Amino acid sequence: MDKSARQLESELENRLVRLGTDIISGARTQLQSAVDVVLKELSTRNAKELGNQLDEACERLKNAQKQIEASVSELVKTRVADTLVSFGQTMEELAQDSVERWRKALARDLNSVTNILGGQLRLEGGPDSNEK
Repeated sequence: MDKSARQLESELENRLVRLGTDIISGARTQLQSAVDVVLKELSTRNAKELGNQLDEACERLKNAQKQIEASVSELVKTRVADTLVSFGQTMEELAQDSVERWRKALARDLNSVTNILGGQLRLEGGPDSNEK
């Protein structure tokens, strides 16, 4: 009986070891599956969250770009207006300067013509012009 008890005990022990191994293996497989599911869900959730954050960042960048474009446009308009005013003033000054030079040159030429004609009139109307 001792031998049969030992054999039964050995078989029971082997069966318990196999059963324990099967239970641990099954639990490990279930645990691995659960971990895979959790990781997949976390990946999906993280991807969605990252997508949302990326969308928000893109929206902020678009708003910043619009603000920069508006600022640059306003600055360019202001600079162009200032430049046009300055150009207009410069052109006005140049025109006035040119007119003044033309006026002086014309006056000088008219004075020369007057002097020449006056000299000729004196020569023609003077005492030497009557022949004796």
